[in-house]
Amino acid sequence: QQLDKGWILTAHRLQPLPHMRQFADIVDTAIETNNAPLVRYLSQKLLPDFGSFHHANITSLDPYRVSCCDQGNYYPANVDNPNVPVKARQAPFHCPGTFELCGFQKNIVSRSKSMVSREAMLEAHKFLMEYNLIALEEGYGTGVPLVHSHQRVCRVQEEVCL
Repeated sequence: QQLDKGWILTAHRLQPLPHMRQFADIVDTAIETNNAPLVRYLSQKLLPDFGSFHHANITSLDPYRVSCCDQGNYYPANVDNPNVPVKARQAPFHCPGTFELCGFQKNIVSRSKSMVSREAMLEAHKFLMEYNLIALEEGYGTGVPLVHSHQRVCRVQEEVCL
């Protein structure tokens, strides 16, 4: 409807995040068949479906009713000074990439372990734990958790962002 009226609808600055819920059938099969290498791999490459990342904690957005607005200079990943973004690539974090992908790029399991602990998974994604993850109810990427890139916060509101 909105495209017919000439509006452009886009998920501006939103980074999709791979989540275990999206791949539940693969994860369940790997666990049921005792495929430890695949379980370890998926544990490192997908957000867990527990704790802050449980699908019930992901805000579902109706793109026809609400907007995801930029909260401004507020960076919850920086617990010590939320007015300044975290320098994720520098000490003490040493992320090889951007803050939202940092946990996916860390090796959080040793070869000798068959499973990754919940604590290790949450620690790997500690930057994301302070952010409200969102998911679109309709359109491309429905249900995929999204986080606002550049360490910004998505402020959900029922009108156009100004």
